[in-house]
Amino acid sequence: MAASKELGIEALILGFEAIAGRYPDAVRAAYLACDAAAMRAAWDAAIAEGDVSEDLGSWHTRCLICVAADDVDFFDQARRAADEIPDAEFVSIEGIDHLGVDTARVDPVLPAVLRTLRTPD
Repeated sequence: MAASKELGIEALILGFEAIAGRYPDAVRAAYLACDAAAMRAAWDAAIAEGDVSEDLGSWHTRCLICVAADDVDFFDQARRAADEIPDAEFVSIEGIDHLGVDTARVDPVLPAVLRTLRTPD
């Protein structure tokens, strides 16, 4: 993140790729077209936001919570949220981390998404 302040978006993408491996050309091109300052701002906002609710048990809406199995930054929080929200469904994408989600096959998630969208309230 810090290097992208001086070197631009490519430094940020190289940092991501150092962790997740080189992105496919189409994914890499999409990231390279992004604004480094905007990506830093999005990250800073996500970190600063903190908890989205102090009482997830009071939520009365269908929720699908999907997270990469190897996502050490968010896995435990996603699991906790799914446990606390009534009728939430939790889906873990195996074998990848947070950055790898962009390049992973998401076929295992599609049935859960469709189930969530099709289930009447």
